[in-house]
Amino acid sequence: MLLDGTPASCTNIGLYYNRRKKPVDLVISGPNYGRNSTALYIISSGTVGAAMEGALSGVKAISLSYAFENRSIPPPHVKEATTRSVELIKYLWKNWDEQAQLYTINVPMIASVASAEPVFTHILENTWGSVFHEVGGSKTPADDGKRQFRWGPDFDAADRTVAESSGNNDGRVIEQGCISVTPLRANYKDIPTIQGEITLD
Repeated sequence: MLLDGTPASCTNIGLYYNRRKKPVDLVISGPNYGRNSTALYIISSGTVGAAMEGALSGVKAISLSYAFENRSIPPPHVKEATTRSVELIKYLWKNWDEQAQLYTINVPMIASVASAEPVFTHILENTWGSVFHEVGGSKTPADDGKRQFRWGPDFDAADRTVAESSGNNDGRVIEQGCISVTPLRANYKDIPTIQGEITLD
């Protein structure tokens, strides 16, 4: 089946309109070439979103991403990363923690990826500023309709949030040359200590 749609819509159609007679056991989304770690990347990730869609349909799911520093990835690294990823996915499938509805995996694309150790992590809660910069066009308020913007996040600032963080978060684990494995629930977690009626004056 060949689909043209968002990652989540492809998951849903694949789950409910595939030609298999047996139900799907596991959704694997990816590999995505680019990290999907820390709040900055994971929240807007289509790869993770596709796995979330599987989990929302009651199917175990895994999102897989390859974290690289530059796009010149030697083919042997890709092969080794894929082999290591398959080993890890097999392990997770056999040892699935019932608290997890899905896992998100980030594999560092480094020379030693074949022996990179997988580590359970949590998401680093980081933030950043504008992810766009203005290019060309008029900058006067009267000509707002002619202003143009281009996507251009400050990746260095994002990297600094990882470097300045502490603990066993997904961003730090990847920077240490390990594979981050983050167990998730398919929801935006609420804050249980904020409760009660709201009185508007």
